[in-house]
Amino acid sequence: MPEFLDKTKVDALAIAFGTAHGIYKTKPVLNFEIISEVREKTDIPLVMHGGSGISAQEYREVIKRGIDKINYYTYMSYAGYAAAKKRVENKEADFFHNLALDAQNAMKENALATLKIFSGK
Repeated sequence: MPEFLDKTKVDALAIAFGTAHGIYKTKPVLNFEIISEVREKTDIPLVMHGGSGISAQEYREVIKRGIDKINYYTYMSYAGYAAAKKRVENKEADFFHNLALDAQNAMKENALATLKIFSGK
């Protein structure tokens, strides 16, 4: 692996260990050992793509094993959609900016809750 890193000059490595982008139809099965094995072979930052749909404990485990960056968006985006949808369904959609603000606030709450998990709080 070090030879590959030297030749490619990559500054991070996204590894596959059971996650995927998007909303899961079934619970993902994560292979934590892959993270540990890659971490042992390199000190380059490791990236997890598709961070949606896993538990707080699983997030903590991937971080503990060496994941440095988690790409997280889908569930945060869905929280915004759900808040906007609720406003429309409740016939509270008076102005677009209120709809957008509901979505923004829901996304902010989701991001803050997720960051607390990432930081171990």
